Amino acid sequence: MKILVVDAQCIGFGFCVSLKMASISVLNKIVFLWWF
Repeated sequence: MKILVVDAQCIGFGFCVSLKMASISVLNKIVFLWWF
């Protein structure tokens, strides 16, 4: 869910692309912890 929110806010920002890439790795780990 948080990933979608970040995506929505970063749609209009180009520098957010690299940030999003790094965030995806961290968020994925957090998501795995939440689901499992």
